[in-house]
Amino acid sequence: MPPTQQSLQQQAEDTALKLTALVCSAGVAQLLQHPPSAVLTDQLPLSHCLLALQRLTDVLQHGEQRACHRQVLAAVLHCQAVRSSGSLLAWVLQRPQLVDADYWQLEASISRLSRLPSSLLAMVFGCSRDFLHLTAQGIIDISTATGGGAGTSSGSSSSSGGTVGILAAAMVQQLEQSGLLPALQSILPALNEQATRQRQQQQAGDWRLLVRVLEWLLTLLQAWPCVASHNPAMLHTILPALLLLVQHLQAAGRLLPSGPTSAAGRSAAGSSRTAASRRSSSSSRDTRGPHLMMFNVQDTAGKVNYMVLDALEGQQGASALQLQPARKLLHKLLRDPAVLELQLQLLAVHVSQLYAAHPDHKSRQQQLQQQQGALAVARGSSSSSSRLAQAQQEESSGPNFRRDLLLIPAFHQQHDILQLLPGGQAYLDAAAERVPSSATGGFGSQSGRLQLLLVMKEAQHVVSTAAQSIVHVVTTDDADETTTGDVAMLSPAAVRLVLELQLLAAGQLQQHYAAGQHQRQQDDGMKERAEFLLWETNQLLHKQIWGVAQVTGGSGLRSEVLQQAGLQLLQALAAPLQQLQLGHVSLAVASNRGEGLVRQQLMCLMWAAGAEAPGQDDDSAAEMEKAACQTLQALATAHQEAYAALGDCFLRSPVANIVQNVESGADMLVHLLYAVLSSEQLLGSSCAAACTASALTSLVKRTVQFVRAAGNMPLASRQLPEAGEAECDEEHIAAARFTIALCLDVLCPATQWLAHAAKSIRKGSSSGSSSSSSSSGGGGGCGGQAAASAALLAVVLARSVVQLADAMEAAEPQLLLMAAKATPGYATWASGMLDDSTRGGMAASGGGAAQPKEEDLQWQFWRLITLQTVTVCTVQPLLLSLTALGSAALPGDNQEMQTVQAEAAAAAAAATPAGHTEAASGSSSSSRFAFSTSGSSTSSSGQEVEWSHLLHLQQYSPVWAAAVAAFSDKWPLWWQEKVEDRCAHFLGDAAVMMPEIQQQYADAVELCRTLVAAAPLPVVCNNLSCDSFVGVSEAAAFRKGCAKCRCSYCSVACHQGDWKRHKAACKRMVAAGLMCV
Repeated sequence: MPPTQQSLQQQAEDTALKLTALVCSAGVAQLLQHPPSAVLTDQLPLSHCLLALQRLTDVLQHGEQRACHRQVLAAVLHCQAVRSSGSLLAWVLQRPQLVDADYWQLEASISRLSRLPSSLLAMVFGCSRDFLHLTAQGIIDISTATGGGAGTSSGSSSSSGGTVGILAAAMVQQLEQSGLLPALQSILPALNEQATRQRQQQQAGDWRLLVRVLEWLLTLLQAWPCVASHNPAMLHTILPALLLLVQHLQAAGRLLPSGPTSAAGRSAAGSSRTAASRRSSSSSRDTRGPHLMMFNVQDTAGKVNYMVLDALEGQQGASALQLQPARKLLHKLLRDPAVLELQLQLLAVHVSQLYAAHPDHKSRQQQLQQQQGALAVARGSSSSSSRLAQAQQEESSGPNFRRDLLLIPAFHQQHDILQLLPGGQAYLDAAAERVPSSATGGFGSQSGRLQLLLVMKEAQHVVSTAAQSIVHVVTTDDADETTTGDVAMLSPAAVRLVLELQLLAAGQLQQHYAAGQHQRQQDDGMKERAEFLLWETNQLLHKQIWGVAQVTGGSGLRSEVLQQAGLQLLQALAAPLQQLQLGHVSLAVASNRGEGLVRQQLMCLMWAAGAEAPGQDDDSAAEMEKAACQTLQALATAHQEAYAALGDCFLRSPVANIVQNVESGADMLVHLLYAVLSSEQLLGSSCAAACTASALTSLVKRTVQFVRAAGNMPLASRQLPEAGEAECDEEHIAAARFTIALCLDVLCPATQWLAHAAKSIRKGSSSGSSSSSSSSGGGGGCGGQAAASAALLAVVLARSVVQLADAMEAAEPQLLLMAAKATPGYATWASGMLDDSTRGGMAASGGGAAQPKEEDLQWQFWRLITLQTVTVCTVQPLLLSLTALGSAALPGDNQEMQTVQAEAAAAAAAATPAGHTEAASGSSSSSRFAFSTSGSSTSSSGQEVEWSHLLHLQQYSPVWAAAVAAFSDKWPLWWQEKVEDRCAHFLGDAAVMMPEIQQQYADAVELCRTLVAAAPLPVVCNNLSCDSFVGVSEAAAFRKGCAKCRCSYCSVACHQGDWKRHKAACKRMVAAGLMCV
């Protein structure tokens, strides 16, 4: 006859009281004061304790299926049974070598104990452990029955939830009082040492004791979230125990074997245990390694951290004041090195599991590389063109691969990361056993997708907790908590792991959108989870870089990270922007999950390079800025395409609707322009030049958008704020002001660098003209890829001048002066530039007129500076560059011009193979260039020179040739390299020189307009009025090409709108047999 509810509760109370009395008795108390001995003189007291533990275990097992389970647990805890059992378990585990694991599951009986005295300690261990396990499991079951993790609001559920929290807190307190939790510091290493010693003695290591203890700890940890869910006010009772347990786990994890155990030595696919191994595990020594159970315990501890953090962050008002003690303990927990190390280890596991979900990713990339290799061999072969056509057909008929989907590096498998894991690779292999889809069916199956969703959700929790830990590490009001030493989550290994995870999350989104519509509808949960993981990981990356800057004093990421993972850093920062720009991520998700941080993607890159981050001391700002510039230039040089792709996509994305963000884009692109224009090798890369041209075009288009908005604002808001007047529109003033920075800080230096590059190319062409004339390639001559790329960038810079000039004219130049005067540093800048001599000259120009006002002087001076900047500092170097490249005529030196043109024509003709027109017309937009690849495509002998039509500009465009001749006749001083000095000489007589400079400006802009019309381009939209930001880059926005000359447009509308301007140049190019490829 089964026991009644009342009898169960009474049995539990009586037995618990008896156990407590036995443990507190003189005989047992004296026994527990010393470690267990191999010979026990008096076994009877322990035998009685065993019987009590056995009865308690039976009572708990009977109560699991009854409504009185809560009352039974309450009675057990009220009588201190958990404390008594914990004391016994802690005592036995002081000498784990005396515990024979073969006997702990035998039924406790006096008769057997008399025949098997050596099994006594094993049975004490088994019974104590089982009782503690059932107690924790009972709390979990009650919590599940009363509403689970979110907490309940009213009625009996709320009362039951509060009871669960009290029970869990009481259990923790008794375990601490028993000394079991503190003793884990020595127990776990001792258990590990025992099995390790057996392995060293070439015996099968017996890990059962350690695994059983870890199993109990797992159940214990699973019971603690009940407090966070049902009774957050009791969290202060479990947080110290949680921190202590994590510290002990991490210390024990460092001692786990890194060599293969029978579990870790299985295949990486994580094959399940065979039936034979399962049968033998209970009857013979279990040599399975503890790595899987260690991971399970650590993973649960990480989840408890997340749930506690979530519970405390969600409390507001009066309840928040009650939780203040718990918040302080949480702050201490999240800052602890052991907790940070735990988060890094869990991050590595989840990254490895997500990486395993992309086996088709690697095969796709390998297949793509094979196809591209076959195509390159076919192009370089001297055989008939049928082989090339066959290779092209195979490439086009294959799967539609994403060119921007890079191979994701397996940073989690690098040595420095494996060293941080308990057991190294064995730990990762064991954790993979928990993901059966990687061994069966694959992640493409329904069960596999569900498993992948779970892994992504858990990874998101780890990432969220790690981000908060970094905040608690860096921000503290206590001077005694200053961070010293290395922080695990700020280490180079942690940064690389986050970069890998960021790329994996973005890749998961790309896989979702690459699938068919039916599969996408089924995987909406996958899309949402990938979005959340992408934004959470991006926030963690920001906090890592910011945290490194705070901890190190502003030195940025370590050089080893930028050297080993600089490419992945650029790609990871670009990934959220690309997904947002492609529409794969909704703006609503961006707003809820860190849109503010996405707006700082470029600033995050600068902080990583060593620029001053928010909250830092600015005493050494100049040195930091210099070091950051050098680092950014090195990144741009090493990974110019990824660097440009980040800036390009940022400028085109919705987050670039704030002027300050676009200024960051301009600062970033300056380093790219310097890197490309100062290296003939990079200019020889068509990809590097094309992506630079695209990024610069996006920057100018965004600037024009701001200037137009400023010009369209109400006239009343254009007035500068004075006493009693309404404030001006700061946003539009800032938009107009940005044009100043763009002209002075981007276009001017870029044209100067371009002029030097053109001279270098011309010098190399002249010195090697004898050898170049006999060669068939264009790599060394003036007509090579470097020269064509320089000409391409010259035309793009000329386009920028035209677009900005048109925008400034529409917005009225005086608005730019107002914008400058609204800038905080304008007064200092103007006082330095507008010296006494300039003031005197400008004043004297008025003859006997009254002395001009200060504002009038500033206005005249500003017009001089603006016009001179656009003309002398920008257009003049462009003309010198085109002259050196043979695309513009030198005045008065026809012989030299003819030599340059002949060299350019010969080299470009030799570099353009027969059938170039036909091959180009058959090429698709996908074969132009890809921003995602980091390899160089430097032109070499036998390779086709892209954009070679720009080197024939002087020959096929008589309109351009006539415009250059007319301009040089009118302004001969422009062909001198020191024109700016000449103009500066006349600033003292500004009123006399103003008309002349104005005319120079108008003629220079018109000359640039003629150049742009005569030189259509294949990598940007050729419509100068285009204001579209569709796509992640100008090249990616390609939708329509001119059917005749193959120049690019982003849409049919842009093509039609530009046809009137373009048709003359198009006809001339077709007549000359040239195309924009």
